[in-house]
Amino acid sequence: MLNKESLIEIVCGKCPATCWGAKSICRTHDRHVGMIEKCQEWDKYLLEQKGLQQHDGQSAITNMEPAMEWLQKAEELIKGYRYLVNKAAWLRTELERSISSTPSLSNRLVASYGDDAGMPSGKGLKISTLNIPEAVYNKKIRRLEELEKKIKQIDEAALTIQDVQEKAVLECMLDGEKMNLTAFMVGVSRQRLYEIRKNIIIKIAQALFEGTAA
Repeated sequence: MLNKESLIEIVCGKCPATCWGAKSICRTHDRHVGMIEKCQEWDKYLLEQKGLQQHDGQSAITNMEPAMEWLQKAEELIKGYRYLVNKAAWLRTELERSISSTPSLSNRLVASYGDDAGMPSGKGLKISTLNIPEAVYNKKIRRLEELEKKIKQIDEAALTIQDVQEKAVLECMLDGEKMNLTAFMVGVSRQRLYEIRKNIIIKIAQALFEGTAA
């Protein structure tokens, strides 16, 4: 199920009752959108997702529970993309610093970023070549591999976005830009931006998760 923050962004973002600005007040509930706990429009949106369909000849997500879960996961991955990239870069730097040896050995220990061969294990290395315990080194290696796998999955899913406008919006989403700034940069209204973002999340969810259900 989508959390409240996502519902506010997705549903309230295009609702004519929402007065965006410094206070972001909902005229229907007469309170700040962040103070709303239940809303008929939220319920309507969730029901509309049942039997979610794409009408462009692509396969469809038709089961409500996995569809909602996939959409939420896809949105979370997009929002967290910049963190994943930064964390992977930080881990790589930490791994490089943990090695005290000749450059040639360092290159063998730490593969280049994005190398399909992946990161090598520290197993069997002389402890004198590492500044940290071998177990810690290998743990960081595994963590980096996990991050790079997620980054690669998102990058590959992003390739399914072909529309020029959607590509521009997705780039802003991956960079963590706010909706108001994204709308300004792309040159669309907030309501139009909501529709574009919705289409992007659906396509990314399909690329990431279709075919994974039992």
